[in-house]
Amino acid sequence: MQSPKQKWTEAEDSLIKDFIKRAEDEGREISMKDVAALLPHRTFTCVKQHVYSVIKLQVVGNKPWTPQEDAVIRKLYMTTNARDVAAKLPGRNLNAVKARANLLGIIKKVAYEKDEAFFSIPNPVNCAIAGFIAADGNLNEEKKRLAINISVKDLEFLQLLVSLIKFNGPIDFRTVNRKECILKARNRMMTAGISKMCRIAVTCEQWYCDLNAHWNITPRKTATLMPPNLTNNRLKMAYISGLTCGDGWICKTVKDSNRLCFGMGFTGTKELLQWVQETFRFLVPNMEIKKLMDRGSPNCRDYCVWGASFYWLSKMFLSLEIPRLNRKWDLARMFVKIVESGEISGKMKNQIAKNRPTDTILAEFGIVLPLFLKEIPQISSSPV
Repeated sequence: MQSPKQKWTEAEDSLIKDFIKRAEDEGREISMKDVAALLPHRTFTCVKQHVYSVIKLQVVGNKPWTPQEDAVIRKLYMTTNARDVAAKLPGRNLNAVKARANLLGIIKKVAYEKDEAFFSIPNPVNCAIAGFIAADGNLNEEKKRLAINISVKDLEFLQLLVSLIKFNGPIDFRTVNRKECILKARNRMMTAGISKMCRIAVTCEQWYCDLNAHWNITPRKTATLMPPNLTNNRLKMAYISGLTCGDGWICKTVKDSNRLCFGMGFTGTKELLQWVQETFRFLVPNMEIKKLMDRGSPNCRDYCVWGASFYWLSKMFLSLEIPRLNRKWDLARMFVKIVESGEISGKMKNQIAKNRPTDTILAEFGIVLPLFLKEIPQISSSPV
């Protein structure tokens, strides 16, 4: 018996296709056992997987196709969504229609439009999107394809990205079974259940090259992602903002003495988070140094910033006109509003004054000092 890993030949594929086509033309129902019997040197499982996954034909449980159904597919398949074609054929599902179109030799190759130069030159908008891709995107090396798959609760954000990159392809929706897991960094349980997701997939070799050249985004990046190749402070913060929308968090919590505290944090590779830490320390020189926390996974770390440092960073982030996930950044806006209304303790005011960035940095981000700081002298410091 041949090994299941042995390559399939064109002769074998033709034998299967001709057999199924002949049976359908004659109105005979066949089973997968009938197909497997054609190739006694192949196992039943091997034949079944090849027919459904590679040749993409439907065999079991389908009634013979009629000339009228074939006519509908020939007329509509190339210009209409396959799901809509299936809706016009009672008793036929999406996979059956795709398989029948394949058998009839109707191959749909759609080239969706997109802005191929979108990532060519780094700017705040594409840096923010690149940061999000670094966190939640996926690159396919063989197909040069970018895929973004997020929860439907963030559909509005995905639609914004689609409009910015000028992509006219579809947003796909699907449900997935979520396995039970523990989010260690947040000490929170994520229970098993059904998640509704939305997804886009864009094939563009230019994007694939640009994402790697400017932001070091590569396939299988979870444990290998390196810092982006950026030197401008605003571009760096735009990238980190996108990173926050994906693998970051912004929250408020009650600490000692019932004190309300706001902060942000990230999960990522050691190299990336060290770069984030260095960027923050340059922009807010007197901020408290916090160590990266080991998550127990290879090269995976956590990093967080709280209080006065987070206030100044929030001011810088929010000064940028970039796409962002508002359900996260609304907390940063809330914190800035609380601080600038003066509804904070004297200790917090002193910490904010101590962490005040240089006038050069404030001017670069167009930040206006809150009233309570305007009469407090700037503390001399030098960036680290």
